[in-house]
Amino acid sequence: MSLSKAEAEILFNLGFKRQSFEEKVYPTDIYEFKGSVWCIGGRIVPNSSLSAETCIYNEGVWLPTLEDFIYWLDNNECKFSVIYNGNGYKVEITDNQDNAYKAKGGTMEFALYKGIMEILKKYGGNPVQKPCEIIEAELISED
Repeated sequence: MSLSKAEAEILFNLGFKRQSFEEKVYPTDIYEFKGSVWCIGGRIVPNSSLSAETCIYNEGVWLPTLEDFIYWLDNNECKFSVIYNGNGYKVEITDNQDNAYKAKGGTMEFALYKGIMEILKKYGGNPVQKPCEIIEAELISED
């Protein structure tokens, strides 16, 4: 399940984005392109390669998924808990400044979406992200 194009654009207008060290497009990404929803597809490891035509992810709109929301919360040093109450999900999120946010939704994805929107509104975009150093690694042995 993914967001609609309109919901994704609301997030982007509030400042939602991937970390600068992350790849621009992943094989597991979902995009809306010309009224159709696409999963990019392709090889994930050892090196990702994409199956979809480049126009889909270059001209389409990325529709963040539950996994993207979880990565975003982690990369922005947020803690969160999720409760399923039989009718939907409730989330409690604490950002890296100990501000608390509560949201609920029919799916876990939409509960996190609403909570992340509140964080973006508070900070006027992405909160301060933890510093990351990208290091190169090489395979020593396949054993």
